[in-house]
Amino acid sequence: MKKLLFMAVFALIAAGCSSAAVETESYEASEYTTALPNQSGEDVEVFTEDRADLYYYFTGVN
Repeated sequence: MKKLLFMAVFALIAAGCSSAAVETESYEASEYTTALPNQSGEDVEVFTEDRADLYYYFTGVN
């Protein structure tokens, strides 16, 4: 009984790890922006090469 149970679990794991080809796309960084609006409504780049800043972004409450 234990052998049968082990084989069934092993078969499920093997089926889950199959090599089915999944189509993926490469990451294109230029399609995304890292700017957030400041209090004046101007877009501010969050990540720049000349400084390391930490921003807190509050979206508000309903």
